[in-house]
Amino acid sequence: MFDMIERVSVLLKERNMSYAELCRRSGINPSTFRIAAVRGTHLSISTVEQICTALNIPVWKFFFVPDEMGCWQEWLKM
Repeated sequence: MFDMIERVSVLLKERNMSYAELCRRSGINPSTFRIAAVRGTHLSISTVEQICTALNIPVWKFFFVPDEMGCWQEWLKM
């Protein structure tokens, strides 16, 4: 299962950015991340779009994890 909170953490680490900075840049309430982490729920697509805008990445890059390329190659063979 794709862990959105973990993905945000990885993207922030790659950019040496904190959650506080992401929230400031994106306008997302910090509780959004805490609630999603505690409840194990996904972020909404609008929240993902705000994150991607703040990180200056396309939305597809949020969901594309290079380490999982093998699963994509299998899917593409179908």
